[in-house]
Amino acid sequence: MNRMVRSALVMGMAWAGLAVTLACQPAAAADDAVITADKAADAALAKGDKLAANKWLDPDFSWSIPKHHVGQAGCTPRGT
Repeated sequence: MNRMVRSALVMGMAWAGLAVTLACQPAAAADDAVITADKAADAALAKGDKLAANKWLDPDFSWSIPKHHVGQAGCTPRGT
């Protein structure tokens, strides 16, 4: 019985080590493409380059400002 408990403990530690190792793997290549696109869109928006930003944004994209920020942004809501 004691030998079985030790074997189970060793196997559990091995599986835990494997899980930690797999969890620490870098992002997949598909994620790299998404990150690259995100950085390009951020850079275009930061520079104010509308043509470059439109390349990355959805054609139906629109900015929305929460109602509590409207006065701070110097805007007036539509329909008022």
